[in-house]
Amino acid sequence: MKPDPSYILSAFLFSVALSLFISYPSAAIFKGANYAPHSGLWFLMTLSLSSILTIYSALKKSRTLLSFNWLVITLVCLIFFGTCWLYNPRAVANNTAAVIVICVFTFGGPFWLVVLSFFYHCKECSSMASQQKEFPALSAISTKNLNLLPEISQLKKLLQSLAMLDAIMSPEWDERFYSFNSKCDENEQIGSMRNGCGDDFSILFNPSGCFIKGFDHESAMSSWTTDKQLPWPDLLKGLPPEFLAASKEPAFSMENVSFCIWKLNTADSWRKGEFEYADDEDPDGSEYLLNIFDAKPSTYQVFAQENYEVGLTVTAIEAIYRHMPLTNEIVQSINPKISLKELEKDMLEIGYPSANAT
Repeated sequence: MKPDPSYILSAFLFSVALSLFISYPSAAIFKGANYAPHSGLWFLMTLSLSSILTIYSALKKSRTLLSFNWLVITLVCLIFFGTCWLYNPRAVANNTAAVIVICVFTFGGPFWLVVLSFFYHCKECSSMASQQKEFPALSAISTKNLNLLPEISQLKKLLQSLAMLDAIMSPEWDERFYSFNSKCDENEQIGSMRNGCGDDFSILFNPSGCFIKGFDHESAMSSWTTDKQLPWPDLLKGLPPEFLAASKEPAFSMENVSFCIWKLNTADSWRKGEFEYADDEDPDGSEYLLNIFDAKPSTYQVFAQENYEVGLTVTAIEAIYRHMPLTNEIVQSINPKISLKELEKDMLEIGYPSANAT
């Protein structure tokens, strides 16, 4: 992902301001404690420390690293205060203003972190808005464009591919986004996605067809916006009896829902409830959650870069999308740190073909 230059510049300017406010008061106390370093030298030291940590965190767009930046600076100041107090407590007491300034800009770190994070968040939202204008909703898969959804058999194959890719990318199941259980029941299979931010979808495949439940917790039609955390009015109106049992399954968490889609094997198209949309661009979050269903390897390539920070080749992803029997060579091209043998259990659960089984 290409770093945003203004993102990095703001972090650098932030570091300069921080260093200016810390360096000169610190130099004053140091002089009083008989250390007498030049304030300019102390400024350069502080600026170097703050710039390295802050700009690196900006490059990674990580608020955790920004918090770590503040933690390091705070620890440095604590050590500094402790040293000064031990050697010359009067110097610290005589520079009250300097001490207050340093405390405000170090122990007040969380406040400044929130300000900086808000700036980054606004930039991200602005970027997302511009992308939505560039790629209008009419060309995206959503409950408003059900004709763009793949056929049931293609969707099942895609979900198995996504689960297999995530299994290769992340050996730890809890850190994966996509999963697929081909053996949850004799006649049922379930694919799912959890993004770790409260959003998810669960998809049931049974002899009658396919049922999709999605949840974007920030969407206007989220069940969290309704009384008693119930589904949006008439969201399930018209749901075939073949899927009623699934809609009541605890695994589908219907108290957390913003959209539902279904299709019977005997039907010629995907269906949804007979409801009125909330007044919003993506009212139920389906456009946001179902974009991966375009079945384009490049879409997962972007996803892997953003979430795993790994640049996969389209060729490697395409091999999984085509359900080519998994070999050690394919696995190594995606994640050199894992072997085919380590994935045997995942392949069995997902129902993905293995070269050893052919």
